[in-house]
Amino acid sequence: MGAKIIAHCLVHFLYNCGCAKYYMLCMLAALFSRRAPMHIPSSFRQSDPETLLAFVQAYPLATLVVTAEGQLHAHHLPFLVRSEAGKQTIASHINRANKIWQTCQDGDEILLIFTGPDCYVSPNFYPSKQRDGKAVPTWNYSAVHVRGTIRFVHQAKWILEFLAELSDHHEQQHQAKPWTMEDAPDGFIEKLCKAVVGIEVTIESIEGQMKYSQNKTSEDFSGVVTGLSQGNEQQRLVAKSMVALEDS
Repeated sequence: MGAKIIAHCLVHFLYNCGCAKYYMLCMLAALFSRRAPMHIPSSFRQSDPETLLAFVQAYPLATLVVTAEGQLHAHHLPFLVRSEAGKQTIASHINRANKIWQTCQDGDEILLIFTGPDCYVSPNFYPSKQRDGKAVPTWNYSAVHVRGTIRFVHQAKWILEFLAELSDHHEQQHQAKPWTMEDAPDGFIEKLCKAVVGIEVTIESIEGQMKYSQNKTSEDFSGVVTGLSQGNEQQRLVAKSMVALEDS
């Protein structure tokens, strides 16, 4: 409603001042082209950039959403936070057979959606429910949205260096004896790289929602942690995330 009032005032002002229609339309286009943020209740908002980037590193598989040729496209890709020449970017790669690099243009705006542990939360976990019955189910989850501009990279040197950095990052975390590119036969990796296109995203905004029962009383919060801690692996991961968030 506020945007409509502003737009009406702009129309009235610009016409009365004798300004060109073109200028007026440009102003209105800029007003209404502002990208809608994710809806985040204040209890769940996470705004610290370092925390959000750490989340991206911890849960690197993202859904890349972009509009190209009048259609919405979604791709699921692992990303890596990088810092080069004082610039922070998020990078990934695709198979050259994935035509996104042809349907999209360098500089196109994209949305990356990263998600963490999530699960169903039963009202039975709330001690308060046992007293008054005033409780309903919910879903606990975490998500980070990154908005930025995309660039496709075809240089063999960039691709090779990025893939080495990406594999090293994950091998160091998960393997006692990390695999390296040197383990492969001479020329094998370089040959595969010819079928790869790099992706580099310049970050323009980042926002996060950590919906982990922060809006509940300490008693009910603890009840959820206890209940989930006794559940399956996914539920235990959510309980662990809740405790970590409370301690941060």
